[in-house]
Amino acid sequence: MKNPDKLFEAFTIYIQSKGINPRKKFTVGEIGAILDECRKVGDIDIKDSNSYNYAITGMFANQKNRDYFSFLNKSIPKELTDIANNTNRDNRKWKKIYEQEELYINKKYIKVNVNLSKSDKMYKEGRKILVDNHMQIERNKKVIKNAKALFYKKHKRLFCEICGFDFEKAYGKLGEGFIEAHHINPVSKMKDGDETSIEDIMMVCSNCHSIIHRNIDIDLEDIKKIFK
Repeated sequence: MKNPDKLFEAFTIYIQSKGINPRKKFTVGEIGAILDECRKVGDIDIKDSNSYNYAITGMFANQKNRDYFSFLNKSIPKELTDIANNTNRDNRKWKKIYEQEELYINKKYIKVNVNLSKSDKMYKEGRKILVDNHMQIERNKKVIKNAKALFYKKHKRLFCEICGFDFEKAYGKLGEGFIEAHHINPVSKMKDGDETSIEDIMMVCSNCHSIIHRNIDIDLEDIKKIFK
């Protein structure tokens, strides 16, 4: 993954952790400030300032066919691409000239980044089993355990991917290590032999989890819109 792609990933992770609506209108400067904060706390490991600012230019530009953002001024991506491709460029031009330019996250990347836990490993679920004389659909406990572990390893904490709630921050030691996990593909609709990946598991707080299950077919982005 190239540095501009790492920056975009860090930006989307940040806004999700803070419950910021990904469909809101941003400015270049606002996104730059978020990335500066991520870099300050160590979420972005680009030490050299020139490389960092060049990566920001590349993230906003169409360089290497990137299309992470939709600018209100359609000419901006090409201008930034020309800057990125110029060996004599000023790497801070993205801020000096374009800081107030307005843009949206390209819609095609919003759903892709709903879930922050990723792994290629698959877990079988969906088998019907008899429990206390009632048929239940089998869940794989390992996928939940491993999804939480991977999420924590990546973010150094557990928080709700819908609203950003952190049990440990709210409850201290009592809330340490606690979060609920939601199957994006409902277990109730699974068939024997269906597979679940860690990417299909979403970290959620108890409130958001309950709301999701009031209408299992609801678009998770519709719930996230509540938190701005």
